[in-house]
Amino acid sequence: MASLDTSIRHLLKVITQIQSHGNVDFLKTSKPYWHLCTEKFHAAYTKAKNPDGFRDMFHSFFDKHQDKFTDSVVDEEGDINDEWLKNKEVVSKKKSKKSNDELSFSLKNINCRGEVIYFDESNEKIRNVCIPISEAYIAAVKIYVDGAKKGEYSPLPALLLHALFCVVGHITDENFKDDVTTNIKALKEVIDSLVSDETPSSSSGTGSTLNPISDVIKNFASKFGLNDANGNMNMGNIEKTVSNLFSDDMTSKVKNIFTTFTDKVKIDGNADIGTIMANVTEAMKDPELQSSLKETIADVAAKVGFGEIKISEEDKQKIVPENATVDTQE
Repeated sequence: MASLDTSIRHLLKVITQIQSHGNVDFLKTSKPYWHLCTEKFHAAYTKAKNPDGFRDMFHSFFDKHQDKFTDSVVDEEGDINDEWLKNKEVVSKKKSKKSNDELSFSLKNINCRGEVIYFDESNEKIRNVCIPISEAYIAAVKIYVDGAKKGEYSPLPALLLHALFCVVGHITDENFKDDVTTNIKALKEVIDSLVSDETPSSSSGTGSTLNPISDVIKNFASKFGLNDANGNMNMGNIEKTVSNLFSDDMTSKVKNIFTTFTDKVKIDGNADIGTIMANVTEAMKDPELQSSLKETIADVAAKVGFGEIKISEEDKQKIVPENATVDTQE
């Protein structure tokens, strides 16, 4: 069984996938409040490096909704008992101050909707360090509904529930563990019914639907001869490739290009993701950086034996390293 830390990180990973799904406006600096709260929790959790320090917040949430975690989450007809998470109203115990001024601004009036897993709801200074689980789930269900209209059935709602139940499974008393474990298995079966059988699901149940990178790696391995006779990835070939890739000279080249990139992006330590992505987009317009990236990619491809990638003489002349050995276009 995965650790509490692994389960919490997986829960956050699923929420991040929900937030980024189909988000064409990712360069905008503004975002839904529940996104910001999740990011603050993620940052606090990562910085603390103490999963047990977050155990009480999940235990409090379980105590509040014990029956939702111990009763059957999937009924006999296959319906998910999730209505309690679809609440769009603010259910926070925190009461905002009344004001006669309709334009009054106060952080006390800013709340996440539905059920929220707070680290400490009573502490106003860190009240936004939380997991707005209802808003995340509602967003996941919307993704599912929108996809279903096109015959595509996203496993995101089931993945989120499964991840939440897995975390709860670590903090419940022995009296409830069997019921929670039964629900975890039931949700895993729902996930398995929604993902492709062609790409085996990981232990967390993400499957091919949420792992496009795994498909890329498989195609990559097949194209460049890293598979064995049965079509499976040959670890011996991969180890040799990785060894070549991380040789001293190649590591130096990759480090140099990374340094150049970060210098041009110029990200402030407190910048939000919208600002970061905007800076990255602007940096990538730089002709020198573009040609440097092309040269590095070509060197990497040649080093690991993926064949020759030709670079134009015009691009090559812009590269700082004078010992480049990549052939130019004729």
